[in-house]
Amino acid sequence: MDNLAIGRVSRRVFVTGTFAALGLGAALETPAGGVAARPRGTVLRARPAKVKLGKRTVSTWTYNGVLPGPLIKATAGETVAVRLVNDLPAPTTVHWHGIRIDFPMDGAPGFSQTPTRPGGTFDYVFRVPDPGTHFYHSHVGTQLDRGLYGPLVVADPREPLRYDEEFTVVLDDWLDGINGTPDDALRRLNSSTEHDDTLRSEALGGVSAELRHPLYLINGRPPAAPRTFAASPRRRVRFRVINAAADTAFRVALGDHRMTITHTDGFPCSPVTVDTFIIGMGERYDFVVTLKSGAFPLVAQAEGKGGR
Repeated sequence: MDNLAIGRVSRRVFVTGTFAALGLGAALETPAGGVAARPRGTVLRARPAKVKLGKRTVSTWTYNGVLPGPLIKATAGETVAVRLVNDLPAPTTVHWHGIRIDFPMDGAPGFSQTPTRPGGTFDYVFRVPDPGTHFYHSHVGTQLDRGLYGPLVVADPREPLRYDEEFTVVLDDWLDGINGTPDDALRRLNSSTEHDDTLRSEALGGVSAELRHPLYLINGRPPAAPRTFAASPRRRVRFRVINAAADTAFRVALGDHRMTITHTDGFPCSPVTVDTFIIGMGERYDFVVTLKSGAFPLVAQAEGKGGR
């Protein structure tokens, strides 16, 4: 549990996404605003697209025109087949974050594969040996910092954890199409030796980030346009939380609930019950809660930055 930071968060005016337990029938969530992808035979089309972020519409790069990309599901031991179609104006790859994988399928440009050129395709075919919460993303330059990422959930065929349903939560920091592009931001950072010393967190040991982002997203939604999860009271729910951000660790809380952490980076851990936890870039945490009756905010506060 080295990556777990435990604290208590105020319950004032934080609303980034909401969880509603309204006494209705269960409504299973499909992240990325679409239908969950099939375990096999998935096509990921990397292409420029316009995405709606609350009142803003921005131009970015996505998989299949949605943010995050489509949920890919598999069961441990299965073979996953995904065809990448590159409709971008630049070479790209797909990296399978957290998966023990055959080297040629790892998506590291110049190391495990040659990037797929514009107009080209690449077939990723690999066995997923371990269950857990993972995600996929481009490994070329700053492409992850646009919209080229999505959740990958590998089920355990002998799942020991008991719960009624689950929701997948993808966190991100966002500037593409608002403050230029991620490439613009990287050039500005590289051209200066100055640093914003207000970006600090005691929990993270000092400097927490390189820059502030204009938006922080949960499942592609900003605070002003949250996604709602719905389930009945007293249901036991597993949340799979993925931090796909480039430069932001998030402190996560669920209003009026304590969370029992069951998995870190895809693998089971000794359960610990907390008020909040901090999740770093690229990390994944699973937690379970038994729902109360009502509507509750699911909050991801940008640690050391003040945004949420």
